Amino acid sequence: LWYLFWFLALFTHALLDCCTTYGTQFFLPFTNYQVAFNNISVIDPLYTLPFLFILAGCLFYNRNNPLRRKILWTSVIMSSIYMVATFAIKFQVHQKFRESLTSKNIRINKLNTTPTILNAVLWSAIAYNDSMIYVSEYSYLKKNEKIEWIGYKRNLDKLITYDSDA
Repeated sequence: LWYLFWFLALFTHALLDCCTTYGTQFFLPFTNYQVAFNNISVIDPLYTLPFLFILAGCLFYNRNNPLRRKILWTSVIMSSIYMVATFAIKFQVHQKFRESLTSKNIRINKLNTTPTILNAVLWSAIAYNDSMIYVSEYSYLKKNEKIEWIGYKRNLDKLITYDSDA
C-alpha cells in the first residue's frame, strides 16, 4: 500500500507540474521535451488553499472515521473540477486571442497563452512571426473588452551566430 501511495504522490505531482506555466521534463531520460500545458499558475490560491484546508480538516478525525474519507474525496474532487475548469478557460481564452489576431490581420507563426501569477482569470499572450513579437493580456471576467496587442520588432538580423560546440 505504501508503494502505491508514493507512486501516486510522485506521479500526480509530476502531472500537476505539467499543467503549470513552467512545465516539467516529464519524459526524462528519454527526451528533454518540456511538457507545459500552461493552464494553471504555479501559485494559484484558488487551487491550493481549499485543497489544503480540507485536507487539514482530516487531521481532526480518527483515521477510521467515515467522515474523514468523505472530506478527503471532497478535496480531491474539488481540486480536480478546478483543474478541468482551467483547461476549459484556457481553451476559450486561447481562441479569443486567436480571433483577435485574425480580426487585426496579424499573421503569426505561434501563439502562447498563460495565466498570470496567482489566478486563472487574467491571461497573457505572446504571439510572433518572423519579424514581430506581439504581447497582450485578457481578463476572463471582462469578456466584452477588446484585446489590444503591442508589437515589438524581433530584429533577428542583429543576432550574432555562434558555434555552440565551442
